Amino acid sequence: DPHVRQRTREQKEPKGFDRRPTTSEGGASHTPPAAAVAPHAAPKLLARERSQVGGERRVSFGAGGRATGMGAGDGEAVASKEKGGGGGVERTSLDGVRDKNVMQLKKLNTALFPVRYNDKYYQDTIASKDFSKLAYYSDICVGAIACRLEKKEGGAVRVYIMTLGVLAPYRGLGIGTKLLNHVFDLCAKQNIAEIYLHVQTNNDDAISFYKKFGFEITETIHNYYKNITPPDCYVVTKFIGQAATKK
Repeated sequence: DPHVRQRTREQKEPKGFDRRPTTSEGGASHTPPAAAVAPHAAPKLLARERSQVGGERRVSFGAGGRATGMGAGDGEAVASKEKGGGGGVERTSLDGVRDKNVMQLKKLNTALFPVRYNDKYYQDTIASKDFSKLAYYSDICVGAIACRLEKKEGGAVRVYIMTLGVLAPYRGLGIGTKLLNHVFDLCAKQNIAEIYLHVQTNNDDAISFYKKFGFEITETIHNYYKNITPPDCYVVTKFIGQAATKK
């Protein structure tokens, strides 16, 4: 979630991280059409022998997260300002998160986030079924959205975005937008009226990013984060369809 801004640092891509697993490994068997990556990224990430992921400053766009002890309920996201180009979206495919390919998400999180997520985070991700997706660009796992389904009083279901992340060289291609739109469409089909996440109060980029998609600040929680300043967060919520009149 776009909450905690992260320091610039060189980070190695975990072994086995970059390629979509075969069907026998638990991943989808189809391969998206080959395509060019953003020019600055192509030399780094399309060469199998090179696993350097970055050195670029990451901008967090996310779903709330505590600086210490981040667990399943304390989401975080890393994304980038989308530049509006459609080429990346057309060359991107989404795949569900399952027991057999959850390691792809774990390796992606290692590359994106400075925390280790506990087992419950991954259990909630798998349990959300179609709401959590891995994003593949030319057969490379480059991003993901992980959600948790929650039941409110009265039985209504809402979606909490735990993490949303896209590797730095693949930002600006519309991949984060595609992941979000997938969740929006699914909520509309299943009559789920509410999606929410947490954002650190000083993370203006994250707030602007989500407002672009119709999210609004609905609550402020003081002392939500630990060991970071400011420690406060906003609850950022999007109401789907008729829910906008029921706030």
